Amino acid sequence: LRADIRQAIDFLHSDYHQPLSVNEIAAVAGLSEYHFMRTFQKLTGLSVHQYLTQIRLMRAKRLLSSGFDAAHTASEVGFFDQSHFIKKFRAHFGITPGAFAAASQ
Repeated sequence: LRADIRQAIDFLHSDYHQPLSVNEIAAVAGLSEYHFMRTFQKLTGLSVHQYLTQIRLMRAKRLLSSGFDAAHTASEVGFFDQSHFIKKFRAHFGITPGAFAAASQ
């Protein structure tokens, strides 16, 4: 993977819980926003937003299986609100965060 895109991915993995703009992430890579978005999608197969959501959902699974509730998990991993988190979680994993947490205990 290109060094500039790798740098952006590292940044996403370390700051996923913060509200991040594509412009901010592109700046880390040292690219213009549009060039960055095209290059990122071409190299990862995902948009920047999809990639960030995937990181957040994977971290959420870890927290839920450690006993955190959905509301705490949603804010901890950077989702704006719990309902948005639940919708994304269910779409990605086919199960609600609550059901996942219950099954993990």
